[in-house]
Order: sequence, then structure tokens, then C-alpha cells
Amino acid sequence: KKIPSRICSKRNDLISVSSSSWWVLAFSHRTKQLFPFDGGSAMLRLRFFRSNPLRGRILGAGAPTPATPPHHDPCGDACTSPTTRPPPPALSDHLRSAARPAPTREPVDFPATLRRRAGFPGFGCRPGGWRCFSSESGGRESLVYDVVIVGAGPAGLSAAIRLKQMCRERGADLSVCVLEKGAEVGAHILSGNVFETRALDELIPEWRQEGAPIEVPVSSDKFYFLTRNHAVPLPSPFDNTGNYVISLSELVRWMAAKAEDLGVEIYPGFAACEILYDANHKVVGIRTNDMGVAKDGSKRDTFQHGVDLKGRITLLAEGCRGSLSEKIMRKFKLREKRLGQHQTYAIGIKEVWEIEDVKHEPGSVLHTVGWPLDRKTYGGTFLYHMKDRLVSIGLVIALNYHNPFLSPFEEFQKFKHHPSIRKLLGGGTALQYGARSLNEGGFQSIPNPVFPGGAIIGCAAGFLNVPKIKGTHTAMKSGMLAAEASFKALNEG
Repeated sequence: KKIPSRICSKRNDLISVSSSSWWVLAFSHRTKQLFPFDGGSAMLRLRFFRSNPLRGRILGAGAPTPATPPHHDPCGDACTSPTTRPPPPALSDHLRSAARPAPTREPVDFPATLRRRAGFPGFGCRPGGWRCFSSESGGRESLVYDVVIVGAGPAGLSAAIRLKQMCRERGADLSVCVLEKGAEVGAHILSGNVFETRALDELIPEWRQEGAPIEVPVSSDKFYFLTRNHAVPLPSPFDNTGNYVISLSELVRWMAAKAEDLGVEIYPGFAACEILYDANHKVVGIRTNDMGVAKDGSKRDTFQHGVDLKGRITLLAEGCRGSLSEKIMRKFKLREKRLGQHQTYAIGIKEVWEIEDVKHEPGSVLHTVGWPLDRKTYGGTFLYHMKDRLVSIGLVIALNYHNPFLSPFEEFQKFKHHPSIRKLLGGGTALQYGARSLNEGGFQSIPNPVFPGGAIIGCAAGFLNVPKIKGTHTAMKSGMLAAEASFKALNEG
């Protein structure tokens, strides 16, 4: 039977896969042999084969266990195999209480093959590490890591990078996995962003020399009160000196590449849908959503169970009002523990326009209040000049508005027809648009971020500085602090 083939980049082995059956054939050009494989779903069939093709064999029913290969450390430091790494000493409360003994199953070479499905050109050519894999009853598969991070945004990627940096600094070996629901990293990042570099300066001090997409410094900062036909200038309440106008999606793509260079495994295109608990109600990982489910809930011929990603520590970086984060907050009463108020939310609508060159002022920042909103509706607008004649324009409206006939979308269209804005956009082209929810509760609405088995970081916990309208650097810093606490819990007790 003829089956499709795929050549592994920068490898000497050819992997042939049958997508319609439960077996895999692998042909090694080094040994000139054909190896049959059994077990596993299409999501986890492909494996890179190094000097010994049997290293990539799926550990499933009837499959003999391969000999344990020497452990490959993505950080470049000599370290022991996960099977021989001693478990950490007894740990105390919070994150320390979440740490479980290191996995003892045979490791399998599982690099970032899943990332190829996203089509992101920066992924797929970097080495992976040795990770534990098992095939559980009912066809559900499981991957075991030291730290599982949900969400490849600024907070999640900062946590992953900081963990791997500490591994290099202290000669440790921690496996780190980042799960992203978007088809590619940055696909679900929607932000008109005036970026404060404070956290990035701490995380990657040499970012200027390494080509970070942070190129347009703030050149002017204006604040207007709008009426229907006029714009009244007011003193700016923000200090954006030293900040940059950026595309946040480009920044997280750059951070993802840095994380992978350090050995972090990133899997875009898979959403976390369920929290996994042990017998003591500690979080031990997450489960991805099932695939091949019809609209009526029935299973199609292509049905595949979701995969369990188990971690000794789980960090939730889902963004504003993350579904799993909200479940965790309710289950462990995290708001009550900190005596925090309920969170409040807003909707932000954004478009990216390409305008005429004579109207473009790179680095110009504008915020407004007033029209088209009435005095009872909390909100405002922004307009940022980025590079290449692009401007980011948007409207934010708090979701506690009382007028049942108010349409945020229509209010945004009104704003674009204000004389000062219409003049700027005239002759331009709308390239992109989108909307997302925003935290508005501020400091008093931040819950206790730590739960048994992990922590909530970034906008999922509400780390948004509302008076400054800044949340990216605070999300990154929360991820870095969570990474340092996790490393200490897992390695130092």
C-alpha cells in the first residue's frame, strides 16, 4: 500500500506515515531498515529519529520499551536523565506543596512536531528534548513535563524563558511546555500597544541587539476631550517617555523564537479545555479539547481524544477572563482569600489602517474621552502611529453601560467620523480589525494568584495597571516571578 512520506528537516531519516490507520512505518537511511510502529493518534505519530530510529517509538500496548538514551539538554548543560534525576525534597505551602516526584517513565524523543501544523515559519527547525510519553486506556495519550504553561502570550512566554534561563544559570534540567490555542503564536494577540520595556529589560537585556520588533519610540503624547465637532486638548495624564509603539503580536512571535532556542516546547493550535486534579485536589495538568466532534456532539470518523499534558506545576496565562482560570478561582476561592473585589470588564474594538505618508507621524500617541460616549458610559479611544504608515485605532467601553441600545461597534464607527479622525483616515485603507475583552477592576480586583499545583499569571489574574493603561510589562513580570517561584519549589524545596 502506498503511503505518504515526509522528510525531516536537517535529519537523515525518512518517516512514512499512514494517516488512515493505526500504524506508522519509518525508514532509516542510516540502517537501511523499515520499522513498523503501532499505537498513538495522528497528533503524536510523527517523531524525529536520531542515530537509533527506535528511540522515537511510541510507548503503547505491545510496543517493547526502548533502552533509555542519554539525556539531551536543550540548554546545552550536562545533566542527568529524567529517569535518574532525584525528586526534590519535601516542599511546603503554595507552589512547593504542588511539586510531585519527577516522572519515572521511559523518555521518548518528542520535539516540536506539532508546531508544524500551525504553518508558522519560525517554528519546526529547532531541537526538542527528551520527554515522557504514555498511552492511557481509552486511546487518550499523556505527556509529562515539569512545568506546563497555558497561553503563549507575554506572561506565559516570559515564564517559560525565565525558567529556562534559570536552568542554564544553575545547571538544572526542567522540561517546559507552552500550549497555545491560536493557530500560530500571536494569532490571538490583539492590542494597540504603547510598550513599557521595563520587564523586557530584566528578561532579555540585550533585546536591542537581538532584533526585537521594538523600533518606534513615542514621539508625541496627546490627550483630547472630544465633542461632536471639536477636540479640546488637555494635559496628558500619562507619561510615555521612553516607551515604544509596537505590534504586540510581532513581539510575542519574537519571544516564542527565543523560548524555543532555550529548549521550550510550544504547541500552537490546541486549546486547553479541562483542568486535571489528583486525589488531593491539586492541579496536575490540563487536557486539550477532543477533535473530530460534530455539531450535535457525535463522534465523527476522524474523532481523536484530547491529550493530557501533566505537569508538576501548571501556570495559567490565558488572558482576560480565561475559562480555566475562572474555574480555578471559584474552586479554590482565590478572590475571597485575598479579600479582592469582583473583576470588571470592558470591550476593546481595534482596527489597523494604512494611511497616506504625508499624514503619518511615527510614534505619535493620542488618547481621547468624551464623544461619542455619553457622560454615564465609561470608556475612551486611542490612536497610535506605528511603522510603515500603519496606525492602530480603537475604542474601549466598559461593559457596565446602562443604555440597552448602545452598540460598541456603532460607537466606534461614529468616532472614526469625527472631523479630526476622518481627516487622518481619509484616503487610507483598513487592513485588520478585531475585538477583545479587557480587565478594568484594577489592583483591588486581583485575586490570590497561587493555588495548589500552580498559579495564575498575566491578564488572567488581572495584572493590568488601569490608570496607566499598561498591562504588557506587568503580565511579563508576573510570569517571571512565577517562574522563579516554580524553579525554587521544584529544585530547592
